Amino acid sequence: MSQKRVSRRGLMKAGLGAGAAGFLLRQTSLQALAQTGQTLGTYPAGTSGSSIFIGDVFPLTGPYSASGKDEQLGFQMAIDHLNNGSAISAQIPSLKNGGGLLGKKIESQSADSETKPDTAVQAATRFIRDNKAIMLTGGVASSESIAMMKLGQREHVIFMVGNSGSNDTTGEDCQRYGFRAQPSAYMAAKALAPVLAKELGTTRKAAYLVPDYTYGTSV
Repeated sequence: MSQKRVSRRGLMKAGLGAGAAGFLLRQTSLQALAQTGQTLGTYPAGTSGSSIFIGDVFPLTGPYSASGKDEQLGFQMAIDHLNNGSAISAQIPSLKNGGGLLGKKIESQSADSETKPDTAVQAATRFIRDNKAIMLTGGVASSESIAMMKLGQREHVIFMVGNSGSNDTTGEDCQRYGFRAQPSAYMAAKALAPVLAKELGTTRKAAYLVPDYTYGTSV
């Protein structure tokens, strides 16, 4: 998986959309639960106050630390825009005046996964247990993203994949509580193939490597 430097504005937009979509999607099902008095994951404890909590687990050290830091900054800016309003959040009618999501301010904390699946799961577990996180996000290496997505499945807490290029993330290892907003390796290959064919000619053979998790480790 390559480390691409992207603009903080672009990351903020991705974080804004992912965070809002994940929570609003969850809220739809929670409204139905509220009518029956049932509990699910961290609901209703995680939504009973004036704020909600999102747990962020990024690789701030290790081989993906540069990408992890960019991802962290993107989500921090997205949360700031959702809470306080901005020209970008105003493009979504229900968010144009700030105030968080559905009238609740968003609180978050970041933890360092060290690009290790076990460390990532431990941090995410603490956010669920101690902070009643209503959503988790993070990951750059596909291995840690998939591990946290499986935790979300077990705990009934949505994990919005921060980054994972491996097709297995939403393929072989797809989980009901896991969502991915960015393209997979297959999608990238489909987009690049026509361009390469035009430049290199259709008689030449080309190959691409799938990202880390498909091989079982992060490289």
